[in-house]
Amino acid sequence: MLKFGFRNKNFYPLMLLLFIFLRKCLEIILSYHPYKDNIDFIISFLIFFSQSLIGFIIYLFYFKRNKDEVKTAQIQISPTKIGKIILIENKTYISNDSKLKKICLIIFASIFNFIGTIIRSDDAVNFGKKEENNSLLEVRVRGIQIIIACLLCYFSIRIAIYRHQKFSIIIISIFLLFILIIELYISEKVINKILAILICTLSCSFRAILDVTEKYLFDFNYINVLKMLIYEGIIGVFLFIFYYLSNDTYQKQGKNILKNMSEFDLSFVYFIILIILYIIISGLRNSYRVTTNKYYSPMSRALFESTLDPFVFLYYTLIYKDKDKYGGGYWIYFGLILFFLVIIAFFSLVYNDFIILYCFGLEHNTYHEITGRLYSPNISEDDDQNSSISFTKEEIIEQNVELQIADKRKN
Repeated sequence: MLKFGFRNKNFYPLMLLLFIFLRKCLEIILSYHPYKDNIDFIISFLIFFSQSLIGFIIYLFYFKRNKDEVKTAQIQISPTKIGKIILIENKTYISNDSKLKKICLIIFASIFNFIGTIIRSDDAVNFGKKEENNSLLEVRVRGIQIIIACLLCYFSIRIAIYRHQKFSIIIISIFLLFILIIELYISEKVINKILAILICTLSCSFRAILDVTEKYLFDFNYINVLKMLIYEGIIGVFLFIFYYLSNDTYQKQGKNILKNMSEFDLSFVYFIILIILYIIISGLRNSYRVTTNKYYSPMSRALFESTLDPFVFLYYTLIYKDKDKYGGGYWIYFGLILFFLVIIAFFSLVYNDFIILYCFGLEHNTYHEITGRLYSPNISEDDDQNSSISFTKEEIIEQNVELQIADKRKN
């Protein structure tokens, strides 16, 4: 009834999860630092700065050794045949979009990346958290982002959604609705809660639009992942500078942090070490974010992140719990939300083929089953047709390479 499916490109989302976790740990440590009240603007700046810096370093390291091979952003596929499936032979993929359109899309994506980051870093998502339980609300309702990304991908860039993925989205939507009902039911100020949910929806929408725009640039314009990372980071830095100059709160924090740092002590050294670690971890997190988006989809990227939500909710709720506010119903609320987040995380893994359900035909178009049918000597015409429409371009290339390696090993 259930299997675990793994593929070569699982490395990217797994590393994304690792660096999301490490950055969250760093943010927790920074929240206890003596400078904690004046570092919001630094964290926001470092997100964009680290994105361009780490992207540039990786770009130089990678392309220095392959400078002679990297001539264009075109993709060549070697001719081969898998069972009855004839792969594309010597096909050159060239973008039909103009250079101006590509630049506009990159700027467009960078603006939405900047706005979404500022919303989250400014605690706008935690609107009314002093009166309501809005802390970490975005973690509890992240399913909104998954649904928005799914709709955008289907209607804009026509990413196919198969049976197991549709089923996962439906289950996630149902349990997201349960969470929203509970949040509104326990709220003492429903208007504040609705506003907080709307802000979360806005934040999730910006991130979904960012991911879909990046996916379009990767799949239809063949933009290099690292270049995209660099461009977004540089544009984000310039946008942040203008935002800083117009934000009195950030300017006040900047003056306070300079005053604190003028007192050269152990806290200053500790702070510098944490900042350096944050640059490295945040830069690598964004690198694996765009790579995961390229090889999977915007929905997959959001779904991979949601697998950590139960643990984040568990940690913060147990530490900052407020039993007096909810009385005897506190543990009921805690248990229900945690259970719903676990279900959402489980079906996030189902959507991304990490977990394969062998019932109601949900296994048919999963990567593991398609690979099995391709290697099987008995391939029916129906299976052949289903397999041929189930592959993206990257999956065809991956299968091609894997079969060539397997043939060499046999010989």
